[in-house]
Amino acid sequence: MKGGFWCAFDVCYVCSTDFGMIIAVNTSVPGEFRFSTLRCMTRLVGGVAIIMIRVLIVCSWGMSTSLLVDSMLAAAVASGYELTVEALSAGEYAARVEECDVVLIAPQIRHLRKSIEKLAASVDKPVALIEPFHYATMNGQAVLEQVLSLFSGVQEGQKEL
Repeated sequence: MKGGFWCAFDVCYVCSTDFGMIIAVNTSVPGEFRFSTLRCMTRLVGGVAIIMIRVLIVCSWGMSTSLLVDSMLAAAVASGYELTVEALSAGEYAARVEECDVVLIAPQIRHLRKSIEKLAASVDKPVALIEPFHYATMNGQAVLEQVLSLFSGVQEGQKEL
């Protein structure tokens, strides 16, 4: 399993609750387990929990962003990550913020950053501005790395049971 908090552990038990997934992971100490809650979508593949990261990109109209989305999805597949990416305009995103794990802001609407951050903070979602150079060059790998960094910060910040 690749990605942030989970890469060093073996998942031994996953159950779904009203609050999200509860994951029990083996630690480096034999017989010791650590339990953690997971608020993102998870599915089991061969007994291993695969984390689906849901990304929302807030942009102007979504036309050029759709090229970045394709590049990000290709980079995710090549790197072995499960990713869904939705690009919505500044007028449409508010209704979907609760359904994502990470919110990214396209450079052309950076003037809306404070209002987007305020809405995302109200539902505990991390937000970042996409680096203009990565956006202009449609560098899906670099933006994927930004998503993974944001997402791993969220996972590490969750309370352990």
